Amino acid sequence: MYIINIQLAILVREMRKERGWTQEELANKSKCHRTYICMVERARKNATLGMIYKIASAFEIDSNFFLRKLASTKINIVTLRQAGLSSPEYINTYRNQWDDYSRYSRIY
Repeated sequence: MYIINIQLAILVREMRKERGWTQEELANKSKCHRTYICMVERARKNATLGMIYKIASAFEIDSNFFLRKLASTKINIVTLRQAGLSSPEYINTYRNQWDDYSRYSRIY
């Protein structure tokens, strides 16, 4: 699992709920299976660019805008909990990858 999966999970769930859609409705609009949407929202699926494009299209937004929004999605322990991703697995992934990023950014 990667931080990008967690960012995607938070963003998709947030945008879906803002619109008052169920996972089934998002799946129909994006032409994906409902279990795929469920796995994305639980950060259990590595989404391809094609699938990200389909999801962005379902939200009726440009895929480039969606990718920029995805990259700017902030993650911290509070947002993990709010998104229902507060298990030790998610928190440890976040912490470990953040530590790796911090070490790397200090080198360069």
